[in-house]
This record gives sequence, C-alpha cells and structure tokens, in this order.
Amino acid sequence: MRRSFLAVVFYCLFFTFVYAEIEVPKLTRRVTDLAGVLTPQQANEIEYKLAKFEEETTNQIAVLIIPSLEGEDLEDFSIKVVEKNKLGQAGKDNGVLFLIAIQDRKMRLEVGYGLEGALPDALCDQILRNIVRPRFRQGDYYGGIDAGIDAVISATKGEFKADPRRRTEIKLGTILILIIIVFVVLAIFGTMMRNVRHYSIRSGGYDSTLFWLWLLGSMSERRKSGGSWGGWSSGGFGGGGWSGGGGSFGGGGASSSW
Repeated sequence: MRRSFLAVVFYCLFFTFVYAEIEVPKLTRRVTDLAGVLTPQQANEIEYKLAKFEEETTNQIAVLIIPSLEGEDLEDFSIKVVEKNKLGQAGKDNGVLFLIAIQDRKMRLEVGYGLEGALPDALCDQILRNIVRPRFRQGDYYGGIDAGIDAVISATKGEFKADPRRRTEIKLGTILILIIIVFVVLAIFGTMMRNVRHYSIRSGGYDSTLFWLWLLGSMSERRKSGGSWGGWSSGGFGGGGWSGGGGSFGGGGASSSW
C-alpha cells in the first residue's frame, strides 16, 4: 500500500513539472534580446540588415535571445514562438526564427514551409555548427548571430550550399531519437498504469477515480497558467510596430548547442 501511494505521488509531481510552460513572448521587432547579450548598437545593426532583406524579398527573419528554456524542449518552444507571431507572409510561409537560449547553450533555426527548399535541414545544421557555434564558444554572440544571419540570407539566394553527406546523418539521427522517446514514454506509461491499477484494486477503486479526476484537472490548469520570465523587456533597439505576416511552419530547420 505504501509503495503504491508513493508511486501515485511521484506521478502527480511528474505531470506537474511536465506541464509547466514558460510564457511565449510577443515579438515587436526583428531582434528581441531578452538575455541582454547584445549592445543597442549591435541589435540595431542586425535589425537594419533584416529589415532591408525583408524589404527586398518579403522574407521575414527574426532573432529571439532568451536567458533559459526553463526546462522546456527547444523545438517545442520554437514552434510556439513562430505560431504565436506568424513569421513570414501568408501564402508564402517565408519566415525564419533564429532562437538562442543562453544558459542552456542551445540554438535553433526554425524555417517556414516556403523556405524549406532554400534552407533544408542539412544546410541549417551546417550554418549552426560551422558558422555560429565557433563564435558562440568564444563568447562572441554578436559575431555568431551576424554571421549566421548572413549565411541564412545567402542560402535563400542560392549562394550557400550544404554538404549532401549531412542529410543522411541528420535523418538517421532524428529517427533514432524518436524511437528512443517512444520507448521511454511507453515504459513510463506502462509502469504508471500497473501501479495505479494495483492501487485501485487495493483501495476499492474510489480513491483511484478521485486521483485521475484531480490529475486531469491539474494538467488543464497548468496549461492555462504557464510560467514566465517576469520583468524582462526587449530593450530600446530602434524601430517598433513590427509583426509577422501570417506564415506557417512545419518543424523544418535544425538545432545545435555550443
């Protein structure tokens, strides 16, 4: 009985932490530095470059720098940001998000449907690994972001090519990770069901029903009231009133660390 009770408590705590979410920021400019790693002049220079590129091509690129993911998955958070801010033009889906989490030392290029041909996963991976990462490791965040943006812009013009060998490596790695995740989730769920079923039998089922009702309710509340990085702002980096144009994303791009 004691073991079953402890198992129930563990799963309650597990789901509480899993469903805690950080606030997704509303982007009002092309460069949003919530971690304070860029000077106003550096942010303005990148902002100007992105604005000029957007004026010439309609392609929208945004840079978001955050202190930490606070335990949230990088890819999931990136998708939430682009879905909330609708980067790119409606019908063209030509948006790109460059997301950087400083304390986690993680970064991602999220690419809209319309630019996946010019910015395939393998090419995005090379930009992050070969161009951005060496500079980030030296603490040169401005240099890494600026060079990475230049590479993305060049790629959309067909001037930056990926090593074809990387395509197979990335696809195989992604499949392997997905398989591992599925097995882990199934193992956790199977153990949870066995323990809860055992607890239900010994307690007559009434307490188990209350537990599931409470669990579903708490999960719903956690989704409604996510966490936030209270007190941060995007700073006074010139410009204002910028917003996405309604583009769509499907998970294209690449992630890396430094």
